[in-house]
Amino acid sequence: ATCKLLVPRGTEAAGHPASVLHDPDDEETESIAGSVDTVCKDFSSDVQHERCLMASQMTNMPEDFTTFFKQSGIERIIRANFDWEPGMKERSYPSKLFSQHGISQTNIRVMDSNGGLPTPKDVQTLLDANQDFMPRSQDGSSSVAILIHCKGGFGRSVVLAACLTVERFDVPGGAVMGWFRIMRPGAMTNLKQEVFLRKLRGCQDLQNYTAGRTNSGIPVPCCRVM
Repeated sequence: ATCKLLVPRGTEAAGHPASVLHDPDDEETESIAGSVDTVCKDFSSDVQHERCLMASQMTNMPEDFTTFFKQSGIERIIRANFDWEPGMKERSYPSKLFSQHGISQTNIRVMDSNGGLPTPKDVQTLLDANQDFMPRSQDGSSSVAILIHCKGGFGRSVVLAACLTVERFDVPGGAVMGWFRIMRPGAMTNLKQEVFLRKLRGCQDLQNYTAGRTNSGIPVPCCRVM
């Protein structure tokens, strides 16, 4: 099931958001990825879109994502994809679209090539951006949620979510990967993502990665083509 609109009807940019809430930062990151290693869904399929709308109506999902986010306690969105990528039917939404509804936005653009792995800087940005959200121990509690997404929702976003889980709860990446694959069958779409997570034994390994210490054997993306 999915929602049809980004924001409620009657709100600015309820439909196509490309011409509203212009953010100068979007121009710096807008690009078309040269290759896609992970899952390529048929985003242009009108038949699939109609099926999603029917499923949304059958399960009483709200019409727009903003309402769904608020009902789910989501107060922060992390976007891992670029504004234009192969398979995308339209340009991605403006960075400030949901802020008017009390939902903050952070962009961590991860190239969907060469394994689709986040750089150490990407992971550090993720951790810094969410210091005030998730609890750091299993005894902690939080009434808010974070939504992390990419284009397909199987690779880059799941790796970032796994990194945040490893850091917050100090658990091995392999265990997180297994749990995520139960919750999200098909998650982690290539060998490099799997190897990356399996080499994270806990919070310290992730901190080593963000600091650029590579002696642990964790693969570090060598470059990023913009």
